[in-house]
Formats: sequence, C-alpha cells, structure tokens
Amino acid sequence: MDAVEAISRELGEFLASEESLETLSGFDAVIHLAAPEPDCGLATMFERDLSDTLRLALRACQAAVPRFIFASWANYRWNADDDFVCENGEIYVGTDHYRSKVRAELAICGLASSTFSPTVMRLPDVYGFGQNMHFRGFMNRLAATAYSLGKIPINSDGSGRHAVLHVEDAARAFGALLTARRDLVHREIFNVGRVRESLSLLEIGMALKAVLPGARIDAARLPAMDQCRHDVDFGRLSRHVPDALPTRHLRVGLSQLVQNLDSMPIRRPPARSPSRRTMPQIGYAQNLAG
Repeated sequence: MDAVEAISRELGEFLASEESLETLSGFDAVIHLAAPEPDCGLATMFERDLSDTLRLALRACQAAVPRFIFASWANYRWNADDDFVCENGEIYVGTDHYRSKVRAELAICGLASSTFSPTVMRLPDVYGFGQNMHFRGFMNRLAATAYSLGKIPINSDGSGRHAVLHVEDAARAFGALLTARRDLVHREIFNVGRVRESLSLLEIGMALKAVLPGARIDAARLPAMDQCRHDVDFGRLSRHVPDALPTRHLRVGLSQLVQNLDSMPIRRPPARSPSRRTMPQIGYAQNLAG
C-alpha cells in the first residue's frame, strides 16, 4: 500500500488557509471524524466544532469532492421504553454535544446535490486496539480499568443498555458506504451496529470478565435505576448496505484488546488518588487481573 500523506493541523486552521480548497480537490471522498469529547462541558467547543464541520462540508462541495461521510453520534434513549429508535425517530438533544450533532446532520444533508452526496453515520461507542487508540471511550476505559485494577466497575444497577462497535467494524462500515451505489447512501442517515450487541452493563461486565477471569465485577454503588438506553434499530443499514454490518463479537473484540494492553502504558493509580474513579494513568505495570 502506498504511504498516505498526513497533514497535522487543527481543522479550523486548515480551513482558514488558502490551500485547503486545492488540497481537497481531486479526492473521491472526505470522511469527517474530528470532534471534541462529548463530556468536555464547554458549549463554545461544540459551537466551534459545528462551525468547522459545516465549513469542511462546504469546502469539500466547492472542491467537487463527490462523497462526504460525517461521523455523527449514535442515538441514546433516556427512558425505559421497549421501542427501538430508528433514524427517523425522535432523538435526544438534551446536551450541547447532541444538539451540535443534530444541527450538523441537518445542514450537511441540506447540501446534497447531483454532484455532492453526503452520508451520515451514527456511531455508538467505538472500542478496540489501534495505533492511535485512546481511553476516552466507555469500553476502552472499562477494559483498561479491569486490566490494571482487577475490577470491573458497574456504577449502576446494570439495567441500562449500551451499544458498542469494534474499531475494525467501524472501518469496514466506512469502506462499504464509500463503495456502495450512490442512490443507496445519498443523503441518508445510518445507525451503525447490530442489535445483539446493544447490551446491558451487566452483560458487558460478564463479557469482560470472561477474557479477564481474575477481574471481579464491582457493583457496590447502585442507584435506583440506570435509565440510559441505547436501543437502536439498525435495519436501514442492513437493507441498504449489508456489507457495512458489524461482524466482530464483543467477546472476541475484548479478547484482542486485552491481549494488546500488555504493550500499552497503563499502571495502577496511587491508593488515594482521585484518578481511581476515572481511568488508569500512564506508566507500565503488570496485569493485575490474572
């Protein structure tokens, strides 16, 4: 495979430069993945992210890039209803993060034309080992905590449901949408994932314990009810682009992730450090989970 040239610049700075239009010209597609952390808590960050997202889509349109894929955030449902949420259903906009994503989706789809074909991919929590992996995501952080501390914190009653997606499945989905027939993905929004991996926290904890037998599930502090639901309908993706459906089972993905944590800089935090409540800190240490 030919080497890929990387431009290490802040997105807003790149878009403000005169060469951005020329740089984008000639590409077959743009995949937009950049975004602030959902829990950063700064409304101004999400406003800037929304502005940069729309500017990038417009610049790609001006550069005659035929396809544009926007990686949005999957749809959480904050109640105990049994219905699954489809792409046309009511969506949660209770935070600045979600509001910015919804506004971006609408604006990008509004740019669709005979020469510019945007597609929105709503992704759940993406986990798995990779060259540039991070521990901000729920599943990566949980696996690192279980690996380094020997415990799997389930800080709820375990009834809430969460969808997850292995990073290799995410990459496959992007590739499938890029090569799909234009009429199947033009101005479409897709939930990416599969129903059987919209799991309760207890199910996720048990899957992690299966690949880390020495770890214990820590459910000491249980609120009355975990109402975070991620019951999402993935039917549209299966009908339009079945090649984009995930194939990696959670336990297989977690096993690969845990095996590679041996090479990651993870250590147990100090006994009285507030970081015990978050994720392990940087520095090498042995696997404490067995």
